[in-house]
Amino acid sequence: MDRQRVRKTVITISAILFPVVFFYFSPYLILMAAGERIVAGAFVVFGSLLVTSVVFGRAFCGWVCPMGGLSEATSKHRDKRIERRWIDWIKIACWPAWLGFIALTAVRAGGFGRVDFFYQTWHGISVSNLGSAMLALVIVAIVVVMTITLGRRAFCHGLCWIAPFMILGTWVRDRLHLPGLRLRATAERCISCGTCTRRCPMSLDVRETMVARSDMTNRECILCGTCADVCPAKVITLRIGAARPGGDRRLHARLAEDDLEEEIR
Repeated sequence: MDRQRVRKTVITISAILFPVVFFYFSPYLILMAAGERIVAGAFVVFGSLLVTSVVFGRAFCGWVCPMGGLSEATSKHRDKRIERRWIDWIKIACWPAWLGFIALTAVRAGGFGRVDFFYQTWHGISVSNLGSAMLALVIVAIVVVMTITLGRRAFCHGLCWIAPFMILGTWVRDRLHLPGLRLRATAERCISCGTCTRRCPMSLDVRETMVARSDMTNRECILCGTCADVCPAKVITLRIGAARPGGDRRLHARLAEDDLEEEIR
């Protein structure tokens, strides 16, 4: 089974399980629990994603996220690239205010007193009554409507409250030059077909803004590996590796020569 088939299978299963797991990704539940001095499951999940993103970047968004799975399923029926890049800043602008509300609520309640990972769930299942079912339907509707009206993974671009945690973790990794899951590109081998850009689930201009600059870092990249798998010239790779200076064309030229030598051997 090829990589994209595995990825799409996993993220589709995650989307199907959305009614079971969506409380573990709820920003409101964190706020609600903070008022009761409780660390909810979503708090633990978000913290874990912040830590793991130092190694895996936003791979969770590309491989596991149930909202991402819903978005990609909707895109099969209405596949539209996002052109309004300002939408990326909405989640970034809202994130500090949300964190501030959580901190203020926790302080007013007297601080956190205990951890309840299954807070407000029924034996770990999120949809346990009519109210939670309606909430799940509202979130699904928002994801679907945004995808249809604005384009591929519009919810991920504009309203996802999880993405900023992983963007922060990736930023820390890159500032400290730590090893992690990364895309690599040897621009010298690019045939400028544009397939990577056309197929990118996040509507990124992969060829012009990433491959052509020999710098594959982009905060909206979800490391799904689609660009690497559809590239006919095999210009792009997805693998765990050490940090390298972005835009160093001489370095990437050497990498291209090494790859060619390996192919010849």
